[in-house]
Amino acid sequence: MDKDLERLIKYIRKEDVALFIGSGFSFKAGAPHVCDIIEEILKEGGEKFASENKDKNLRDVSESFVEYCDGRNDLISLLGRLFNFEVKDTSDQDALRKIPHFNTIFTTNYDTLLENAYPQAERVVITSNAGSSYADDKKVNIYKVHGDITTLNAPDGIIITESDYHNYFKTGRYELIWETLKLAFSKKHMLFIGYSLEDDNIIDIIKSVRSCIGQSMKGMFLVAPGLSSSKTEQLRANHVAYIDAYADEVLSTVLSSIKDNIADDVRHNNVSKETYDKFVELNGDLFSTLHKTEDGNVIKDVEVRKGQKREDTIQFTIPIELKETIEQHHFNDKITVIGSSIQVPAYRIGAEKMIRFSHYINGIKFNSKEDISCLYVAPKFEKKETKLKVPSIKFAEPVIVVKYAENNILHIDIETPICYIKFEIHFGSNRIHDVSSRVESKDTYTNNTDALKWIDALIAMSKIDQSVKIDGIEIKSNNTNKRAIADYKKIKEYYSTIRDIENDTDVTFTMYNQYSEANYINALYVYHYLTGKGFKRDVPKNARLTFVIDTRNENNMPIEKFKTDTFVMIQCNPLGTIELNGKHFNIPYRTTAFMDCHADSVTPLNDFEYEIVMQDAKTSYLTWCSDTQPKQEGNTLNIGCKE
Repeated sequence: MDKDLERLIKYIRKEDVALFIGSGFSFKAGAPHVCDIIEEILKEGGEKFASENKDKNLRDVSESFVEYCDGRNDLISLLGRLFNFEVKDTSDQDALRKIPHFNTIFTTNYDTLLENAYPQAERVVITSNAGSSYADDKKVNIYKVHGDITTLNAPDGIIITESDYHNYFKTGRYELIWETLKLAFSKKHMLFIGYSLEDDNIIDIIKSVRSCIGQSMKGMFLVAPGLSSSKTEQLRANHVAYIDAYADEVLSTVLSSIKDNIADDVRHNNVSKETYDKFVELNGDLFSTLHKTEDGNVIKDVEVRKGQKREDTIQFTIPIELKETIEQHHFNDKITVIGSSIQVPAYRIGAEKMIRFSHYINGIKFNSKEDISCLYVAPKFEKKETKLKVPSIKFAEPVIVVKYAENNILHIDIETPICYIKFEIHFGSNRIHDVSSRVESKDTYTNNTDALKWIDALIAMSKIDQSVKIDGIEIKSNNTNKRAIADYKKIKEYYSTIRDIENDTDVTFTMYNQYSEANYINALYVYHYLTGKGFKRDVPKNARLTFVIDTRNENNMPIEKFKTDTFVMIQCNPLGTIELNGKHFNIPYRTTAFMDCHADSVTPLNDFEYEIVMQDAKTSYLTWCSDTQPKQEGNTLNIGCKE
């Protein structure tokens, strides 16, 4: 990039540049060229006038026309006709409006293309001293230093003849505009666009300003294509940096640079919040929240305007060996798909391993390598909301499906209210090789009624020849998974117990923990304690009760009876507070009854003590939960329950 252009852009990004716009900026839109205006003036003056003035510039030919025809009004009317043109390409004006860093614009143009590019509420047009009082720091102030076609009813407001230029700095008509212009030259760098140095008084203005404010002038830049060496020397002599380019090229470069730097500029307070907000809105249909800190601003919550589309683009450069690792799908982490809790495999790249990184939102750069800690690279995936159907039980429920391909395997991950169902379809030789599936339970769920429906669906899906339809794909089981069915039935018992608690008691849960053996036991304790009932549980295989009998204690059963009789064995233990689905329940006592116990072994430990190992002949045992410890009265055990 040209060093002067690079320097200019640095000033523009800091809102430290005012514009001076000439006629060349309007040519693409269809405005007349200087030669066109001269030609029309010569034609209007007649053959003799044209012959005598054909080699003059615009200032002189306009001066001669007024003198020859005594017709300043005719000259102004001619300008009115010339500038009543059909507007064509206004892309330069539109590009300028997209750079809100400019809020002071001076122009020698007569047309209204510039101001028409801005909404009326965003700009102030100033054509005279009186208009200067309407300048507004919160708007774009456009100073028409040579007047414009809207002031044709006041011919003296147009600067075009040699006398007009000569008297420009002497009359008081433009005194306030002139003072504003001098102030702008001392406060901001000046950028001239659309000037060829042929038929304007820009050099005169620069010289006049310099003579007034001297060394206080800031830098000046002029953009024009292909100026001659004599003109560039003239610029250099007046300390104007020349940038050899077209206006649209420079504006495009400026706009691109600001898009790449606006986020950093506002973070470091190099640009105002108002300019930042306007820029991201105009160029990306975006808005965000800024949070002020001691070190600058933090950009939060970048969002698109209602009805507009958001497009995120990430560009990064990494070492070749890291690229090869990622391409071979050697993933080292996972990411969660937004809008679900499904995770897909990913490769985590720390910022320190990157060469370059850029994150764009709608074409505007918001993050670079310094702004992130890491980047995740994942297979391309598709997220969709659809229905999973199990036709055999007339089941059809909404699910979230995420599809992605990895190493010739199509993954279909399904999120249900209680679990994730993961199908893997292995491809080879243009046909399906194999289909495998697995189910991963969630830690919690939100609706127990839905949970019961889904566990029935999982049971059905585990049986031979059962089909599952999802997003246009039908997957059919080729065997019965007995182990899975047994596990699902245990889970269903848990869900059913939770349902019974909510239906038969005053307890309502706001969240539900997933099945585990401990959660299931706690659910049984809570339900039967609150309803005053006992419940049966299967006796674990090879379960034994072991205790020691001291024969010296007259209250103990004689050892011989243990060898021959059958007993009911009662255990009573304090239970205390248990947790179920986020709620706490205090259950003072748990009593367990083994109904048909006999001694599996009687082993003497010494002369008085024996170890007794009892085994229950029945396949289940009874449990009660109560507020008080059971009391035995004769052959009756009062455990404080209804059953």
